[in-house]
Amino acid sequence: MTARSFLTEYQLVDSFQNISRIKYNMECALELESNNGIADAVLFSRIMPASTHGDLSLVNPRLAYALHTLPLNEYFSVSDFSQLIASSKKTAQEALYTFMAAGFCDFFAEDKKWIKKIEPQKIAHELIAIEAKLKDWKKALKQAYRYLDYANQSWVLLDEAHVSPAIKNIESFKRLRVGLASISTEGDLKIIFSPEKTKARFETSVWAANTNIARFINH
Repeated sequence: MTARSFLTEYQLVDSFQNISRIKYNMECALELESNNGIADAVLFSRIMPASTHGDLSLVNPRLAYALHTLPLNEYFSVSDFSQLIASSKKTAQEALYTFMAAGFCDFFAEDKKWIKKIEPQKIAHELIAIEAKLKDWKKALKQAYRYLDYANQSWVLLDEAHVSPAIKNIESFKRLRVGLASISTEGDLKIIFSPEKTKARFETSVWAANTNIARFINH
């Protein structure tokens, strides 16, 4: 008997989301944007914020790492920050005003100096990215590999009715350290290959992803 197929990727992701809440005890952000594309789902374990913290969701994801690298409680100028992010003073100043609105920085008009008063905190202990496809495992694998820029694990999730070609090419998944799983229309999730969790490739991408998760949470 031929297995039933999902009609859309949305149905597949929705079924996975319902399972992940129970099975993995992690939160799930859908359609998470990044410099590496839009992941269908990202699982994360939330870090409890300190009692005094800014709002990371108000920060430009591309500048979150720069905010992190600014020294705490030390004065700096717009010129200093523009050099740090390799941009114009106008762009740097606009970014600093958003940092101030988010509660991380203060500006002293008399001295024309800025100071970071609060250290930003990541939202998640770890990130697990999911690229879901009905059957195109090659495209999914290519995209999932890119998510390792910010994720500790990245997976391809396929419709169980169409997973056989991917299983036949499991060595490609192992070589790229990308996991492979399938899900049926009945909600049966099967783990075919589980890669080890690793450190994300780029800390800048990790901070950008955490900022987008903050936006997802506060949406």
